[in-house]
Amino acid sequence: MSRENAIFRAGVFFDDGNFFDLLSRWVSHPTESQNEACKDALRTYLTGAITLYLENMGFNCRLVDNPVNLRLPFLIGQRMEGEDLPTVLTYGHGDTVLAMDGRWREGLEPWQVIQEGERWYGRGAGDNKGRHAINLAALACVLEKRQLMGFNVKVLIEMGEEMGSPGLHQICAMEKEALAELEVTGREGPEIDPDWGEPGLSPAEKVYGWNTLEVLAFECGTPAAPVHAIPPSAWARMHMRFVAGCSPDDFIPAVPSTRPTSTCWRPSSERVCK
Repeated sequence: MSRENAIFRAGVFFDDGNFFDLLSRWVSHPTESQNEACKDALRTYLTGAITLYLENMGFNCRLVDNPVNLRLPFLIGQRMEGEDLPTVLTYGHGDTVLAMDGRWREGLEPWQVIQEGERWYGRGAGDNKGRHAINLAALACVLEKRQLMGFNVKVLIEMGEEMGSPGLHQICAMEKEALAELEVTGREGPEIDPDWGEPGLSPAEKVYGWNTLEVLAFECGTPAAPVHAIPPSAWARMHMRFVAGCSPDDFIPAVPSTRPTSTCWRPSSERVCK
């Protein structure tokens, strides 16, 4: 099966509406990891959506309890075609941020994929159900054509990424054998022009990004009825993005240092300051 033929089959799968139907079924699961009432929905997404889809392709699947938060399980699946073949790992997360019911504009719903022109709307349609749906549907297209992939595949799906991926490191350590035998090809690191990027940036920072602290929400005083005075307190929720090799715990002391009277704490992967 040529690369061109594989791309053609994937295009037909999309144009015929099959991908839209697949994504619609997966988006219909209300998988808000930040909502404790969604415990059953988080598990059902793995058992009733992902597992069934993978088993139809000959994958062996199992759910793994999260050692940090039992409400946020993991799924590990694998399809092994030969010990002498390369192994590919694909990752995804089935959880979403809060649905924000009632706050979508007219005509849109969080748990329904709705098409308007070339745009599709739905909670998780892009992040991340749509992304792992693309990967898995592409594998299905290859299997439908030639019954073999020509390589081994391992799948890791978590349900807590929007909560900071609690338990992910522990699961990777506990399931090291199940997730091993992955083939990593290429050079040890990218070749970068020595004049590229700001002085002092590591190779990873030059290529992939850098550490950032983003203010997601900020409130002080009474925004709905402001007065002509400096409010005595303020509240902010901030989000840290960082490259590999950096620990968010090292950033936390630096946040309140700009104002000695402020206090900060860390819920999940975010940062709150007052």
